[in-house]
Amino acid sequence: MPTGSFQTAAEFGITFLLGIISAGIGSFFAVRSGLRQFYSEKRWERRAQAYDAIVEALTDLLEYCEVEQARCLSSADEPESDKKVDILWRQAIRRVKKAYYAGNYYVREDASQVIKTLIERPDPDWEKDLWSAYNENYKAYRDALDAIILIAKSDLHTE
Repeated sequence: MPTGSFQTAAEFGITFLLGIISAGIGSFFAVRSGLRQFYSEKRWERRAQAYDAIVEALTDLLEYCEVEQARCLSSADEPESDKKVDILWRQAIRRVKKAYYAGNYYVREDASQVIKTLIERPDPDWEKDLWSAYNENYKAYRDALDAIILIAKSDLHTE
């Protein structure tokens, strides 16, 4: 009888060890899978933030062009308002550039290319006609915004 109880104890020990080993392996893969999902979600959030920053800056630039076009059509001259609008325009341009440089890590290559094309495009002829120059900028900003929105929807799978 002692031999039979030893075998039962040995079988129990082996079964117990196999249970512990399989639980450990299962836990390892569960944690690994959870971490992958966590980091994937974090990357998605960062991409979404990068696209949000670009869209917000481009929207501000569109608003700037609208204000300036309206000002060109009216005869009102408000120097204090002009300074505020110019500051907002400079900040929006800076945010577009910052989003381009920082966002290269998070946004798709084609989105970066849209912003790069916008940044590197030649300035309109400001000496000729201010309204036309603002209109040219408005169209460039609108085209870039439309392209970025389409790319972001595709990249973030929000369609």
